[in-house]
Amino acid sequence: MGLSSRIPIRKTLGFGLSNVINLFNPEVIIVGGGMSAAGDRLLNTVRDTVKNHALHLSSGVSPIVQAWASRNDRRGCICKK
Repeated sequence: MGLSSRIPIRKTLGFGLSNVINLFNPEVIIVGGGMSAAGDRLLNTVRDTVKNHALHLSSGVSPIVQAWASRNDRRGCICKK
């Protein structure tokens, strides 16, 4: 799969995390599991989508970071309140 075919998935994740940020206002969002293997290729688009669609007050204080987990860790996303 080319990089461009995964852009809708990145935006969808960004929209979903925008909703999480708007509802719960977490201190940090940690992306892990299989998604974390994509690193900044995934997270840059997700961060841009969150910046454009989350409430500005919340999106500025909820950084989205990559987890450094073991291969057996299959959790996709952890939101810390």
